[in-house]
Amino acid sequence: MADLDGSGLDPWTGLPDKFVHLVLDRRDRNGRFPNTITVSRTDPELRTLETRLPPNVMRKKSNGRLQVNLARWQQILDAESIDHGYAPTPLESRFDARVGREPKNLSRDREGFRATVLERIAEGIELGRERSRRSGHLTDDPRLDRLAADWHERHEAGRGTWARLAGEAGMATMTEALAVLVAAFLIAITPRRKLLLLDQLSLMASGNTKTLRPGTSGFRRLAEALMSVTGELPETVRGLPPDSKPVRKHLLLDRFLIADHDHYLEVTVSGDVQLVIDGERFTDIGRLSNLGLASKITYEALRASERITTTANRVLSVENETAFRLLRRRRAGDVIVFTGGQATWAAVELLSRLARDRAGGEPLEFFHTGDLDRSGWLILRSLRARSGLDIRPIWMDAETYDNNLAHSLAMSPSEREQTERLLERWNEPFGRDVLERLVEHGRWIEQEQILALR
Repeated sequence: MADLDGSGLDPWTGLPDKFVHLVLDRRDRNGRFPNTITVSRTDPELRTLETRLPPNVMRKKSNGRLQVNLARWQQILDAESIDHGYAPTPLESRFDARVGREPKNLSRDREGFRATVLERIAEGIELGRERSRRSGHLTDDPRLDRLAADWHERHEAGRGTWARLAGEAGMATMTEALAVLVAAFLIAITPRRKLLLLDQLSLMASGNTKTLRPGTSGFRRLAEALMSVTGELPETVRGLPPDSKPVRKHLLLDRFLIADHDHYLEVTVSGDVQLVIDGERFTDIGRLSNLGLASKITYEALRASERITTTANRVLSVENETAFRLLRRRRAGDVIVFTGGQATWAAVELLSRLARDRAGGEPLEFFHTGDLDRSGWLILRSLRARSGLDIRPIWMDAETYDNNLAHSLAMSPSEREQTERLLERWNEPFGRDVLERLVEHGRWIEQEQILALR
């Protein structure tokens, strides 16, 4: 066939097979060839699609999708055929011939559809096993067998999520999604000593790092599968706030030594902190602290440690970097931990392990200091919930606020309203008096300002 748009390209040479299957799957579901179809522009298998179609049959959408007008493409083909003196060929026939498929109407052939889904489920499971095997992980496990049995049982009962996905997105998409899930599940439950990043897991299971990112359907399916092994999403010692579902999902992945790459995987610390890894004690952090230097500890090193200890009796977490620098000089006998706003998971792990691994002597006391504003209290509340520790505020009381009011900054009207709404539902054992003052005065105070005047 000649080129369709004057580019000199024959679109059938490089037209992605996945696109052809997506169109024909839609046809088979609805019993008719679609007029338009919308696909992902970021899908690696569809990367060449835009170079193979006439420009006036495509429309880029704001959500990273590409809408292809197949009816308009058919009109272009018909006009080209007439110009060259031969009978027009339906685009549908070209697509069928390209991938060797015969037309079906699955909406009229439910039994055939159900049987095909079962075949594709088996295919997806085997494909997932093979990906897990290639990456050096499990290929067989009774927990996967139980999951597979449940998928078949639900499908036979007419409640199968895989059947719904096949009906909505096509058989090829469903098979690939299942293969990713099986591979990710097997890799996740394989016993390991070292931390595995979620991006690495995604790459092994799907060939790219984005498939299992939090918020994606792939991540949700993996979390649900792992929950079937461990039970409900885990809670911490203290009650978690209402918006804590992402926190509980992190704790779920954490059970399998998997870390979300979107969270910073290191913590900056000053003070006498010692790690014991494979029986060897590492004291470099304390030695650097004696020289006035801070250290960074990776989440991987924290998780690899058998014990994390300190000779200090106080641990102070600090919201802002300038305040961290001030405090590590003034309180050299304490462990000072920089949270960087909302605490990283590495910071949470360090605090939790220092408390858990404490043996004998005086119990550790935990304090936190931050800005006197709405975010400062939310950061402390989250840190207490995620660590399960009784971390108390320091220099965050009403007296400190009153003494520093002359150096306060004006809050925006929207921030003042949000603070008032937070105050209405605040049930922590601290902070209410400061929140009341924030609402009353409409002014907040930077942590650095408070420490500079002490």
